Amino acid sequence: MEGLKNNWNSLLSVCSLLVAIISALISFSAFNREKYSDSASFSVVENLWNSKEPSFALINESTKKLAQLPDHTYLMLIPSKILWYSNGKVMSNLVLSPVSYQTILDQKDYYQTTGKLEKSVLPKQFFAKKGMRDNVRSEKFTLPNSDIKCQVITYPMLLIITPIHYKYIGDKNFKRIILASTPIDKKEISPTVLRNLKSYIKDNSDLEVKVNENESVYQTANNQVLDKFKRTVDGKDKDLKFLGGKKGGYDNVLRYFNELISPHDPME
Repeated sequence: MEGLKNNWNSLLSVCSLLVAIISALISFSAFNREKYSDSASFSVVENLWNSKEPSFALINESTKKLAQLPDHTYLMLIPSKILWYSNGKVMSNLVLSPVSYQTILDQKDYYQTTGKLEKSVLPKQFFAKKGMRDNVRSEKFTLPNSDIKCQVITYPMLLIITPIHYKYIGDKNFKRIILASTPIDKKEISPTVLRNLKSYIKDNSDLEVKVNENESVYQTANNQVLDKFKRTVDGKDKDLKFLGGKKGGYDNVLRYFNELISPHDPME
């Protein structure tokens, strides 16, 4: 009986220890979740697959309340790639076509400091389905005096850059974050990257996508990039800035955004 009692006491001690460990793990996990939800976190979520009202929304994902609605703006770009087919290999160059802020039809403020803060409505020409099958592809064509074939593909989505000045309740000073968002992912970028991107946009303003009532904006972007590229390879246009061909190369800003736009790019 004495041995059975000792075994029972040992079992109780082990169970008590396990309960204590599990409770500590649960408390630590809850603390981490609370810490995460209580930290600064913004997102720009695209909803382009609504055929009647394509849109995107600015969201405060944190449970912390903002002291006031953030001061922010948007830079919008449509990404395309020029594909080079040669000797069974494929290489690519990213091209970003600017979209004017004036394209936004309507903006709705939700007058709240957490959750969805603002919704921006775009023209119906921004409607886009999810999936690679809906990428806009030009015809393949052969470069002059070469066996290299090229093609332009345009992704039916937006790269949205959002500088945000914000202050949560309890903060003494305003803070700044610059978000780069796509339907796939988001990342915080530096002021230097933003400055290089603005320089690229300024130099390639001729690629700005304007809304054509009878055409998807992604088809419009594809046509414009294809036309500019063909004029370049034909020698009619020697401007290579749209491919990053400028002294300093915009500090490789196109390569920087390439991973965000297609992180698992089969063409790389």
